[in-house]
Amino acid sequence: MKTLVLENKQVVPVFNTLDAIKVAEGRVMRGKGKLQKKLVELEKEYQEDRQEILEVYFEVDEKGELKRDKQGKLITLEGKDEQDGLEKIQELLDEEVKIDVVTFDTKLKVLYEALDKDDFTTAKDKEINEMGFDTLMDVLEEVFENYKKEEEKA
Repeated sequence: MKTLVLENKQVVPVFNTLDAIKVAEGRVMRGKGKLQKKLVELEKEYQEDRQEILEVYFEVDEKGELKRDKQGKLITLEGKDEQDGLEKIQELLDEEVKIDVVTFDTKLKVLYEALDKDDFTTAKDKEINEMGFDTLMDVLEEVFENYKKEEEKA
């Protein structure tokens, strides 16, 4: 199965990288758009999970924002440890998330090939984050190069 694997902390940088890239219209653009939609879904899920953790360990206001004391330190709930809460957030950031790309793999492959050939420009008023771009290319290579190797073995 073709699956794109990222960590939660990589979702936003990869999305922002895609957002800064201007590609040709057609399948390349559709591949970019489909991947961006999936990344938005993952980020929404991450934010919901993060909020659940925050509400277990820390005081939050009616808007869901963390409350802080006069020194700016997070206010923990009674019987909870701040460090434990922060560790849970870090675990969530490090958690792998997967995107099944089977339904749009041909469009995504065209996007990967365009990016690999430097067949893109930077969108107006945007900058491409080098680390985000590298992560994007790594996960796309993983999907298409490993799948290619699996097909050759079969």
